[in-house]
Amino acid sequence: IPHDLVAAAMKREPVVLDDEPLVCGVDISRGGADNTVIRFRRGTDAISIPPIRISGQDSRDSMRTVAILSELLTREFDGGRKIVAMFIDETGVGGPLGDRLRQMGYDQIIGVQFGAVSPETHCVNMRAYIWWKMREWLKFGCIGKDTDLEDELTGPGYSHNAQSAIQLESKESMKKRGVASPDDADALAVTFTSPISTKPRN
Repeated sequence: IPHDLVAAAMKREPVVLDDEPLVCGVDISRGGADNTVIRFRRGTDAISIPPIRISGQDSRDSMRTVAILSELLTREFDGGRKIVAMFIDETGVGGPLGDRLRQMGYDQIIGVQFGAVSPETHCVNMRAYIWWKMREWLKFGCIGKDTDLEDELTGPGYSHNAQSAIQLESKESMKKRGVASPDDADALAVTFTSPISTKPRN
């Protein structure tokens, strides 16, 4: 994602239809230096509700993370809105957390497998697809003036496979060259996994 695209998105003010659904994305930490990050979006607006970050150390207590996500799913945000869809990175340790929330009766949970097949053939897998969709959204979307998020959005490189499909650089490859894991960027990216129909306000 080019720097100028991110810089422009950081300067915009959000304009959102009143019935635009509220969604959130969750990138689950595997522990260590990585954070579990929760980001919120309504249409073009990914700035009005601040992100929530849970340290890698605290994320080791999976039931604490489940409790935080459960509270968010029942919370009423500004205007009485509730989260219509919570997209969770269920690759690895995120799977059991999503399963537990479903067992608790939350039907807003949508699991995301980064290695799953992309809905579009020009992307190698789901992770490349959601980052491509996020890149297109940044042309008119709004994000906060956050230098860490800017670095994360522009940090991953990409390549093409033999079929000319886009392959996003892995987190492991990024760490090897000294680039931080894009936890915040992945949390925003998962909100583009699938479109969510506009629903009446809860």
